[in-house]
Amino acid sequence: MSTISPLEEPIGYDAAVHQVSAYLKREFLSGKLSGGTRLPTVRALSRALKVSPAAVHAVYRRLREEGKVVATVGRGTFLTRDDAPGAEEAGKPISLALSCALKLPSDSGWSNAILSELLAAAGRAGRRIALIPVTGGSPDGGTTVERLLEEIDRVDGVVLLPPLDPVGRARVLEAYDAVGKPVIHVNAPSLVSTENFVSPDYYHACLALARASLAAGRRRFLYLGPVGDLASASVQQQISGLQTALALFEGEAEMRLQKVSEIHAEDGFEAMEMLLESGYCPDLVYTFGDYLAVGAREALLRHGLKVPEEVGVVGGTGLSESRGLLTVVEQPYPALAEAILERMLASLDAGGKPVPGRYLPVGFAVGASTLPGENERLPK
Repeated sequence: MSTISPLEEPIGYDAAVHQVSAYLKREFLSGKLSGGTRLPTVRALSRALKVSPAAVHAVYRRLREEGKVVATVGRGTFLTRDDAPGAEEAGKPISLALSCALKLPSDSGWSNAILSELLAAAGRAGRRIALIPVTGGSPDGGTTVERLLEEIDRVDGVVLLPPLDPVGRARVLEAYDAVGKPVIHVNAPSLVSTENFVSPDYYHACLALARASLAAGRRRFLYLGPVGDLASASVQQQISGLQTALALFEGEAEMRLQKVSEIHAEDGFEAMEMLLESGYCPDLVYTFGDYLAVGAREALLRHGLKVPEEVGVVGGTGLSESRGLLTVVEQPYPALAEAILERMLASLDAGGKPVPGRYLPVGFAVGASTLPGENERLPK
């Protein structure tokens, strides 16, 4: 982070916004800022430039909306690309560009965590990269796919984050493969994939979870998520891990799959409420995402069931806001970023040829929704 020279007098809001923007532009043009640089905190920059925090917030918010910075709770705000601000004057001095096919939330979700860890991994590797977040559209492709195809001439490769349906992935892969540019998937594109992906090992994580729950006396498992013929490889891995443990269990146990069209808290609540009112009650609920788990937990409590004594609830995303309340998957973000960068560089060095895929161990962050006996057996 560069040294900031304080100004002498406070200035008005509009002038302050201009001052913050001008400062960042000067730092970029001087080479002190580039893709991967952590920007000063709002407090530090407002004090140093003697402007209001609101003015700094306004500039950072605009840059975030433009995909030029990424903010992650607990880590800071990072410049994600080498074309902002002022790159039209400074050129594009980058060695690797990555496009991320996912709409970026303003909070610390999956995409922001991956982006910030990629920048950190590149710094540790001594590689200067630019991340160009490609946003928009819907999970079935749409704008995201079109924008990825538009970026084909200006990027060296693509990192595909979920969600993106098989047809959209195939279009991107075919186009980039034709020009010899690698596409690295985050999560395996299919259960039989062996190349060009980095994925958490959900199969063995769910196998361990099911064994821990069976040992704790649970016998009726519910999987809540986007199941069906077009279920993603991560969904299939999770289900397979749970089912394998049940198949190997020497006793009576069962699992039910419940499809939901969306993965918000209200969807989890409605699905769980419907099942309870029909007379079905599981003793372990595993959900594809944490928001589903939050909703399912609320429905269970409203029906007078005790969590975790009578029903355990586990979220499969690992979002920070669900920690403590729920036991959740512990996403291996730093290891994922290291492996993504490693796979991308290996493919680029090989002229865009495919590279072997890689699975990474997954643990759990234990919370108040599983029993102590289960928690002791879960991989951390």
